Amino acid sequence: MGANIWGKLVLHYPKHNIAKKFLLLGLLINASFGLNITVPSILKPNLSVSILDADTAKPIYNYNDTTPRLIASNVKLFTSIFGLSYLGPDFHWHTQLKYSGKIRDHILYGNVYLHGGGDPTLNTAAIYDIISKLKNLGINTIQGNIILDSSLFNNSPTYSMLQTNQYDADKILPSGLIINENRANFTVHLNGDNINISHNLYNIKVVNRLSLSRSATACDIDDSISMKFHNNVATLNGSISPACDNVSTSFLLLSNFNYNKMIVAQVLKDFEIRLNGEFENAQTPNNAKLIYEHSSQTLAHMLYDMNKTSNNLYAETIISSMGAYKTKNQETFNDGAKIYYKFLQNNDLLNPKFKLENGAGLSRYEFFTASEVAHLLYIVNGSPIIGPLLEASLPVTSGEGSLHNKFNNFSGRLMAKTGTLNDTRAYSGYFYNKSGNKYIVVFIANNLQNQEQKAAVVSFIEQVLGWLDNLD
Repeated sequence: MGANIWGKLVLHYPKHNIAKKFLLLGLLINASFGLNITVPSILKPNLSVSILDADTAKPIYNYNDTTPRLIASNVKLFTSIFGLSYLGPDFHWHTQLKYSGKIRDHILYGNVYLHGGGDPTLNTAAIYDIISKLKNLGINTIQGNIILDSSLFNNSPTYSMLQTNQYDADKILPSGLIINENRANFTVHLNGDNINISHNLYNIKVVNRLSLSRSATACDIDDSISMKFHNNVATLNGSISPACDNVSTSFLLLSNFNYNKMIVAQVLKDFEIRLNGEFENAQTPNNAKLIYEHSSQTLAHMLYDMNKTSNNLYAETIISSMGAYKTKNQETFNDGAKIYYKFLQNNDLLNPKFKLENGAGLSRYEFFTASEVAHLLYIVNGSPIIGPLLEASLPVTSGEGSLHNKFNNFSGRLMAKTGTLNDTRAYSGYFYNKSGNKYIVVFIANNLQNQEQKAAVVSFIEQVLGWLDNLD
């Protein structure tokens, strides 16, 4: 289904016509069509812009649009369309509960298997649903082991853009069986000058050494809180703003196996199911008997969350799932990556500087040009299936996701994926002006060395959107 959806897009927009349009774009660098735009001098070497009419691909404005640049999380636009095209919008991940042995007098004389299908959205609530099926069978005691089977993904993505913090949640890799994204989540709750912490961990001691800084007005919780984890004790240090009330942050504390074990052990305890064996990290035998199969929500639904919040794990899982389900799965991520390259090449989206690392944008090698991003958005805009799904997943100004507090002068009319690295800012999506015209807008800035340059990017975008707003 997925490949056919993309095939229809390519047939609907013949490749030679698209190539001609984007060749024209390349020849018109620095040209302006009805817009009197001046790029700030501090951005000139570092900025790329591509603006098209979304329905006709008519170039409205472009600047350095054929220069390959890092686009950070804007890479998720390509990964989203890749997943929708080849896996399909209705793709589901399945987690299976199986057993071996015999059940007598409320005792299972055998093993229980939790066989992961790569579901990145699997959470504690789903585990309660799955384990409840043991209780439905009347099982009160497991006279055997619980096998946590995460073997589906046998090869992982790589990164060249990560923080040095050993507890950085961006280091969490896709897994065949992963619960709560393997995240240790901590939420700040303020009561006057008191700081309380809630979390999603079991049998781990949490020490709260946070202090409150009344002088701070903004909440940058990821930079404000540091973590130390030793001997099963998680210690939080730092100074936070009052604006951090009910704000959460995440850390990588436990291995994939130990995190899964922690959650499943607690759920068994809550259901009063006694385990007389051990937890094991192993594969499920072919003759294990199926008890229950838990199905995730659709890929289309997952993409909504992925792009609104820029979830890196979800993007990486799409490529891993391609390798697991659409190839012989000899090297999961690498096998999916081969299909990714073909997807880019077949649709004129591949440049010589691009190297796939993870498909999430956490990379110093995932280069795209502004014209390639615009090309993707133009093709997708013409799809009656994929187009609306992608647009609905994008953050919205004054609305949802990472644009909720940006570009508020254009409330509800800019839908764009945001991208941020230390020295990179990128915004790509669709803009509706006050006359109802729809434009593809792509802004990419690299090598930003200071706050003045970063602020200039936002000011420049606001200026361009203001001009677009007045076009008939």
